[in-house]
Amino acid sequence: MNLLKDICGTFCDGLAMREVPMGYAIKTPFRSLDGDAVALYVRRSKDAPGQLRLEDDGSTVAALQEEGFGFDNEQRLAEFQALLTEHGALFDEDECLIHTDYMEEGRAAAYFLKFMSLMIRISDLRLMSRDRARDTFKADVQQFVDETFRDLAPVEFDAPPEDSLSDYIPDAIVRAPGVTLAIFAATGEVKALEALVLWQELLRQGLSHVLPVVVLPTAKPPQIKARTMSRIINSRVSMA
Repeated sequence: MNLLKDICGTFCDGLAMREVPMGYAIKTPFRSLDGDAVALYVRRSKDAPGQLRLEDDGSTVAALQEEGFGFDNEQRLAEFQALLTEHGALFDEDECLIHTDYMEEGRAAAYFLKFMSLMIRISDLRLMSRDRARDTFKADVQQFVDETFRDLAPVEFDAPPEDSLSDYIPDAIVRAPGVTLAIFAATGEVKALEALVLWQELLRQGLSHVLPVVVLPTAKPPQIKARTMSRIINSRVSMA
């Protein structure tokens, strides 16, 4: 049976290593939530020849925080620290690097799979954080709008901007003098498209005082297609 051989071949075909000034960069066959190949680095010790350590590319923790995994939460911090301990890794807050201790070169291969497992487990944390953030994002946007505008202009939630737009329900409405903000919490493709469709209907009805606004959870949300983002940029829909 060649299944094991095929599996080994598939895994190894996805590995690539090149020498860099610090040591080596390793491309793995695994993909992050953003679709990029997960990369690891092998750093040579400057003080102890023959010693090296494994580390990430410095973006892992930043991506976690961008997905809503805040380390100001004790439970989340403990969960993250437990993962590091389980996989024999450390986190350098100053350089924002996850890494192992320095070790003899002959031990690095055995630690590679363990460190790779850690990167995959952390991706799971990102996925859970993204789900939590999506579930609460609309409520967070509505709270922010209410706190920001309630003393300045009437604020409504889940209501049409005009009677003639009863089929278009933004997450928040701010009725300021001369302009009505129709705010969409764009946690996905559907919400972004709703804002675009509203803009097109505004053009059809000649309503220039209503301004659609898309609030994005990140600067480049992966859950919204690049083509849709381009259409928003080239429309009268504002982004925040």
